[in-house]
Amino acid sequence: MSTVSFPSVGSARGSAQRRDGVFTLAAAVVVALLLISAATMKTIDWNAQSAAAAAATEATGEAVAGPGAVALIQPAAEFVIAIGVLVFRRRPVVWALAALMFGGFAGYTFLLAVRGEASCGCFGAWGPPPAVMFAVDMVMLSVCAVLATRDWGFSRARGMVLTLAGAGGVAGAAYAGVSTVAPVTDIDPVAVLTELDVMDAATAHTRSGPQWLVYVYRKTCPVCIEHYPSFKTFADATADDPLVRGLLLEVDDLAEQATAQGLELPAYAWAETPTTLLMRSGQVVRRFGITEIPTPAVLYQELTGKPLDLSGVAAAPPPGVFPAPDAPSAGSAPAAPVVDHDAVVEKLRQVHNSDGSQRFAAIFDDAPGAPYHLLYAHTNCGVCIRYRKDMLETADLVADRIVFHPVMMELLEDNGIATEEWGDAHAALLFDGGELKAWYGTGKVNGDLLTDLYDTVPAP
Repeated sequence: MSTVSFPSVGSARGSAQRRDGVFTLAAAVVVALLLISAATMKTIDWNAQSAAAAAATEATGEAVAGPGAVALIQPAAEFVIAIGVLVFRRRPVVWALAALMFGGFAGYTFLLAVRGEASCGCFGAWGPPPAVMFAVDMVMLSVCAVLATRDWGFSRARGMVLTLAGAGGVAGAAYAGVSTVAPVTDIDPVAVLTELDVMDAATAHTRSGPQWLVYVYRKTCPVCIEHYPSFKTFADATADDPLVRGLLLEVDDLAEQATAQGLELPAYAWAETPTTLLMRSGQVVRRFGITEIPTPAVLYQELTGKPLDLSGVAAAPPPGVFPAPDAPSAGSAPAAPVVDHDAVVEKLRQVHNSDGSQRFAAIFDDAPGAPYHLLYAHTNCGVCIRYRKDMLETADLVADRIVFHPVMMELLEDNGIATEEWGDAHAALLFDGGELKAWYGTGKVNGDLLTDLYDTVPAP
């Protein structure tokens, strides 16, 4: 006689617990991945902002505040919460607190979506639209609420969890209201640039007009000069193109145009050169720095889906760097600038601070013998900034023999030393006892100059 066996109550309960355990684990992993991804992207963005602030400080000679250590509190908290959710996922109170957190996120993204913001900043510089993140936050809030009330009984815990989520939403919306106002800065070069008359065509708000690739460069920046021919050729080839056109702007020329219009756009306001902007319908839709300079013809094909026709367009030569009054004709190499070293040094001796003290007294009042002094005068071109940063990092290592003095050329123009007098985008002057021992110009300056000179300077 056959018998029919039925699963025991304990077996059914164990199976249900296993299913619940898998669901809880899956939810914890999703929450943790979201939080860790957000924390990682915010940290990457923090590093980028800190590097940009450091570059601006080096370029202008004045302190430019970065995001600061306080900005790392949020990604650190997100990482800790992610680990906590994974470790304590079986405790309903953890999911109640997670519901509170996602309620706050939902309130934050909801207000930004209502405002029409393009990004919520949830993942640093890469931020999906607030409406998308609001939907994600609401889904996660629902999952957390289910897990929080499953063991307590929904009817008993529903009010508490919904109250927590609502409080989080109000707090998130309030935080969005006070923390997402655009910060006020002294000079935003791109914002000022878009107000200049030279940008009228590129800033025209028209849907049918062409896109614009704007190349902002400095005529004494080696990197700028390297890429100048391709951008100039592109601008010539697309002068009447209905889809994409090019525009080249030099920072010193922009400074003069801004002054003529009653605006302020000094050359040192550009944290790095070259800076390339892609404009569409009058708005900057993409910005390229020195680490990602686009190839104009390649970008044209990406934007239009067809190759750029350069037939019949002459290749553009690089612009002359500090051309003499009798500059050679286009296509021939510009004459090398003549630099009067003694005249520049004498003017450096006369540079004074606002209180009347000598600006470079440490150089000219020092007795002969180690340490020597190396004055590095530079523009804010990308190569100069990189060399300055490299030398600053090694300055302490060689301080017993060489003292490093970086300075921007533009900041000395008011003291009667024109940028052209240095002969190039940068120059390094080695002094001993206030006397010029060596002048390092084009081809002789690099980020290792301090360490290269170390063995040539006598020990103290």
